[in-house]
Amino acid sequence: MVKGLLGQFSADQRTLLHLYEHQIGRNAYDAPLEITQTGIAAAIFVQRKHISRTLKKLEEKGLIKFELRHIEGDRQRKRTYELTSVGFEACLELMGHIKKLNVHKDGKRIEFSSHFPSIQNWLKILSHIDDDGVWHEHPLVSPVSEPEGDLSSNGILVEELIRRLFARAWEDGKITRDEQSLLNEVVQFWGIHPNRVALISEQARGELGAPEPEDIYLEMLIQALEDGEIQDEEFGLLETMKNAFGIDETAHLRLLELAKNAHRENPHLSVYKEALKTALLDGIITEDEDAMLQTLRTQFGITIDEHLEFFEELRS
Repeated sequence: MVKGLLGQFSADQRTLLHLYEHQIGRNAYDAPLEITQTGIAAAIFVQRKHISRTLKKLEEKGLIKFELRHIEGDRQRKRTYELTSVGFEACLELMGHIKKLNVHKDGKRIEFSSHFPSIQNWLKILSHIDDDGVWHEHPLVSPVSEPEGDLSSNGILVEELIRRLFARAWEDGKITRDEQSLLNEVVQFWGIHPNRVALISEQARGELGAPEPEDIYLEMLIQALEDGEIQDEEFGLLETMKNAFGIDETAHLRLLELAKNAHRENPHLSVYKEALKTALLDGIITEDEDAMLQTLRTQFGITIDEHLEFFEELRS
């Protein structure tokens, strides 16, 4: 879940704002990572595997378009995204709405545009404002692409997986070439800032009781199967994982079945979804509502990933 005012905007809206902030020249050959699927997902707090759904929806509406471009620091060309003229107009309309919002800052409550007459980074500014419109010195939530700051629920899950991978890799006191290859792929897949990676690595280096490779691999399978299928990019990550930690095909099939069983339909999902829908009727989730939803997740065995998927669906 994305905290504060930023969380009141859908993934579609956050994408438009992000692409507005990262416009490149029409004939540009090199493009920044920020306008790839990885960069967009990290910036707007959406799981990497779900960003394609958001981008496809925006494409179908004619709000964005894609082009294959060379990415700075990468040897391969990747899909990059930019606003269309229609998307640009939609974004201007959205920003006009934001500018009219009331914000409480420095003891005053006035319009957003009065506090911030010139805005370079809309998402970053919004991340400092809570649900009640109060400005905070530090952001309420930061993307994994930022070097520091509190992460969203998605970011926490990603960081935990990276930490477990590092803990396993450091168990024998050194990171092998295969392990480094896996870690590099995982870090690039989620677009995690190098400073965060370095901190996670150092924390994991001193941990005892590293998780078993099969446990980590099962966790990766469960995440990959969240939407019912494993995407091509995830196949590459899983294959690297298998090679790095010696998981054979027999073990893979056994763990794959366990992962599939973990995603069997939960009869309580529809009940939880209705409760979440009710909580979002006024556009925000209060502390009491959040506590109630946490209780339901515990009672019904609903994962945070399932909650986040419902949340994005209802907010879109």
